[in-house]
Amino acid sequence: MSAALITSDAVGEEDALASHTLPSGELADDELAEALAKECKVTDDEHDGLRQGNVFNATIAQIAPFLKRPKQAGAPDGCAVCLEWPGGCARDKLGRPIVALIGMPHGTAEEQQMQVAYAMKRAEAQCQPDKPKCWTSVVEVQPRSGCAVTFRFPMAPERSVMDMQKVHFPASLDGETHFCGLPQAVVWAFKLCRPFMHPKAYNSLKLRPNFKHLKEIIDDDSLLKEWGGKLEFDFDEYIAWRAREEGDEELAANVGAVVPRRFTGKPPRGVTLASLREGDVEITKQGSIHKRGSGGGLFGTLRWKRKYVVVLDGSLWYFNEEKDDAESAREAMLLEKATITKMDPKAKHSRDFAFEVAIDGTDKPLVLAADSEEDRDAWIAAIEANSSSSVEKKSAADAPAPAE
Repeated sequence: MSAALITSDAVGEEDALASHTLPSGELADDELAEALAKECKVTDDEHDGLRQGNVFNATIAQIAPFLKRPKQAGAPDGCAVCLEWPGGCARDKLGRPIVALIGMPHGTAEEQQMQVAYAMKRAEAQCQPDKPKCWTSVVEVQPRSGCAVTFRFPMAPERSVMDMQKVHFPASLDGETHFCGLPQAVVWAFKLCRPFMHPKAYNSLKLRPNFKHLKEIIDDDSLLKEWGGKLEFDFDEYIAWRAREEGDEELAANVGAVVPRRFTGKPPRGVTLASLREGDVEITKQGSIHKRGSGGGLFGTLRWKRKYVVVLDGSLWYFNEEKDDAESAREAMLLEKATITKMDPKAKHSRDFAFEVAIDGTDKPLVLAADSEEDRDAWIAAIEANSSSSVEKKSAADAPAPAE
């Protein structure tokens, strides 16, 4: 990743948690680190995008979905962005540009590489001639309101981003990396990242419980409000500006139509059924339905359990039961390019009115079963209406026919 990282929401341990700078000595658990390195090794195939130039030729149109703030959320789920604007750039007190990482970039290995490379190229463009060609990166470990938890242990796709930085942006290793919002309990885990990182990058990592120390290195005018400063950064305005600079007038005029790319792992924190119902997004369908277990994990089963499901705004959420106040969503999934298949009720682990929802790029489909044929068809229609593949088909169908 970039050279300096910091988090968005303080974790409540402000003065109780001491600041940490990672040691440069050997890891306490070398065997565990070596096992992780072997398990998470990046293959040559995962750098195809780099070889073909896809990563370094990325445009704002390709990055925009990851920078787009979803409705009811305080920021994109996870992204990397250089804090710049027409005629200016946020800088630390040494004059270095600031790259913000809101959580961690997500998507495929190539998509993560594109996001980080785009931010680094923009930071390079903002480096001052008389200053070192590096930047300060601020990583928000804790998710903002309504955002998914994207901060995670780096596996092969994330490791490919580290390799890209080492090979293609070596000067960035001279900067600093600040992680803020880290609970004491997870500080040790950063030692396990050492085998995957360049020594300069590893030794520059600084772990903090909050944003307080940023005022020592960044003036308030360059410090985001979320970090305790005065700077307001509008992601939509940034997308529109970069689109104009790149000659994409269509995108610049239609930023509002960009569909946010959501992280499809854990659901956003604190999202309850009440918050979905009271939001400004219309719910397509909600109700009780049976869900089959995935069978994955140590205690995974294929048993059917009744859940409460909500479909809205291109996503599907499920709860253990219909309870507005206490329970947060158990899982959320982006209905991107969803393929829906009605299942044979006589098939193994199936039942009456069952259907599966397969999402492009995910390993296991979501398997649901309604209480009647009519209800099943209504659920399928609701999910199809919220699938990006269905939206694309509808848009194509509504487009005027070309002149002959």
